[in-house]
Amino acid sequence: MGLIFDSIFYDLVAFFVFCAVGLHLYIRHTYSYWEKRNVKYITPNFPFGNLKDIMLLNKTFQQVFTDFYYSTNEKILGLYTTTKPALLDDGETILGSNFEEYSAVYLLTHITSFWETMNFREKNNIQRKDFMQLLLQLKNTGKVGADGKWNIKSTGNNATGLTFHELAAQAHSFLVAGFETSATKISFFLYEIAKHPTIQAKVQMEIDEIIKKYNGEITYEGVMEMKYLESCIDESLRMYTPLPVLNRECTEEYKLPGTGLTLEKGTRILIPVNAIHTDPKYFPEPETFKPERFLSGISNGAEIKGFTYVPFGEGPRICIGLKLGKLQTKIGIIFILSNFNIRLGERLQKMDKVVYEKKSLLLAIQGGLFLKISKRN
Repeated sequence: MGLIFDSIFYDLVAFFVFCAVGLHLYIRHTYSYWEKRNVKYITPNFPFGNLKDIMLLNKTFQQVFTDFYYSTNEKILGLYTTTKPALLDDGETILGSNFEEYSAVYLLTHITSFWETMNFREKNNIQRKDFMQLLLQLKNTGKVGADGKWNIKSTGNNATGLTFHELAAQAHSFLVAGFETSATKISFFLYEIAKHPTIQAKVQMEIDEIIKKYNGEITYEGVMEMKYLESCIDESLRMYTPLPVLNRECTEEYKLPGTGLTLEKGTRILIPVNAIHTDPKYFPEPETFKPERFLSGISNGAEIKGFTYVPFGEGPRICIGLKLGKLQTKIGIIFILSNFNIRLGERLQKMDKVVYEKKSLLLAIQGGLFLKISKRN
């Protein structure tokens, strides 16, 4: 005897039919979000949404979002990240608005390592003039000392210090946002100047002249005077943006200017930075390394349009480490090019175009970046 019908077989059939109908209605409801709001969207596939090629490692983040960008002439496009709606924006509409960056999740391994290092430094009274020392000051005193003593002992004035999780989050943010992206920037910069020895020689000449001007020392003022170096870095960032897609999240209900669309709180916004940076209407010959376009600030016969070059984001939520990130990138490059010449490795010499790693969120060359380095005379 079955629960509903006379046969268990018919009960099972009814159960599976009920589940299939329920799943169909759920998918239909979930994937009708943008249709109900009259926003053009790309047809999703359950359960991937529009991220099937990324999740199955068929394409890179960069490729997928570039395809999205060129699939429409609209300023916004509806997407689904698995079952959640997201909005693809051309950069102009969102970046100048009141949006928060999408939260990052830090890794357990980093937390464990951070905890061990912090305890070891405190237990053994180790003092160094570094980032960890500043965090220990914030933990124990609630502030960063301005007396140059780098003291980490509590002042006893009921100061409220940062919690361990707050400290760990700061450390992880500096590691990922500061170290990984700067390493990526330097790598692709070296790749491009290895391909263009004339440009490399010009950068080296500028570095040599300014270091000589400051009595053989690398100074902050000298680094700021290296305009051609900076234009080369800007151009490599345009061509190889470390994070190809920017994330934003709507913090409150917001009417998007010029669209008639009201975004709900929590709506995800995705900005295909790399696609914008390589759009010929903003940057003619986008595949060509042309530092002069940033040296003059002119592209396509006019000034570079706002919100079309955004490797660090833009607007109220622009990267807080922009200046620090560019400074450490410049210093790293200066140390390398003042002492060495860079050439392409044999494998890269045979490649007309680099192939990107599909498993990496940050832009990375598949198989690694191999360059030949020789001491300058």
